[in-house]
Amino acid sequence: SSSKLNLDSTEKQNLAKIWTFFRLGMGLTKNQAAGVCGNLYAESKFSPNNAQDSSYPGDHNSNYQFSVSDSVGYGLEQWTEKSVKTTLKNTASGMGLQVSDLNAQLATFRKEIESTRTPEWKKVLANSSYSEVSDTFLEQIEKPTYYNYAERRAYSKEIYSALSAF
Repeated sequence: SSSKLNLDSTEKQNLAKIWTFFRLGMGLTKNQAAGVCGNLYAESKFSPNNAQDSSYPGDHNSNYQFSVSDSVGYGLEQWTEKSVKTTLKNTASGMGLQVSDLNAQLATFRKEIESTRTPEWKKVLANSSYSEVSDTFLEQIEKPTYYNYAERRAYSKEIYSALSAF
């Protein structure tokens, strides 16, 4: 059950929207959507206003003042690079939304993989199991300091179990 993920009501609603975006909006298989979502859970717990810094505890950090150049990981994917945070800022602005808006962040995700991360995204989609998708997304897209493969696979499995009926 998704209870192991310990999501609050906002995060559950966000996951449902994110799942729909990947499945219907981007044509991912259930396994692929689960593998990507396992990574997003690890990064932000599906909270688009999650700021990654000891100054901002918890999943929802409405007190964080967004900056493109502060290197604080932000949003669904915990973007830190100035270029991506600028894309988020411009995308949100163009949509008339805040940078913390889920739809602005999903649009930024799509822009990123359709422009600067296309080869890496193709490698992700070359996989069919949620474990392989999770691993490849971690290696190709996230590239964190610490590669916690097993943890992200476990999240992907939970998400697959909870949402594969949809």
